[in-house]
Amino acid sequence: MTELKDKAIEVIEALTCSDDFARSNSREHQILTLVYKFAHIAKGTCKNPHADWVGELNQQWEAIK
Repeated sequence: MTELKDKAIEVIEALTCSDDFARSNSREHQILTLVYKFAHIAKGTCKNPHADWVGELNQQWEAIK
């Protein structure tokens, strides 16, 4: 059975998967792009390790601690 957190990550990734966000310089779109990246790497199904995205996640994590 799929856990609630796994469902949430999959839905968040799907909701924020848009090239339109990546093409925009608005703060809102930058945030949505980060949300997509973090959900994507947390999902754990991509064969690409996305080391740069993990680095961005770690930077954000340190900033909020």
